[in-house]
Amino acid sequence: MNLNITTRHFELTEGLKKEIEGKISKLSKYFDRLLETRVILNLEKSRHLAEITVHMPNGIRLAAKAVAQDMYLAFDQAAKKIEIQTKKYKEKLKLHKQKFITE
Repeated sequence: MNLNITTRHFELTEGLKKEIEGKISKLSKYFDRLLETRVILNLEKSRHLAEITVHMPNGIRLAAKAVAQDMYLAFDQAAKKIEIQTKKYKEKLKLHKQKFITE
């Protein structure tokens, strides 16, 4: 899986980079065929914006955004949204496979 981290209007700290890599690597336990993950962190005055986009096989793209007063908090909120979407997608595939087998 490729991980692309982009920051706008601030420098990426080593601690934040490790936090991002740790949370994104946890996504692979739900779905092991992630192709690419893009993380965009943007600072606009006192507004911290985190955007995560995950590209999966078959052209599936999951995206989440979060805004907070702290960059760590914004990223955590977006990561939680992406984790929920990944779980739902995995369950959808699992149910589809079960339905196909029982028919």
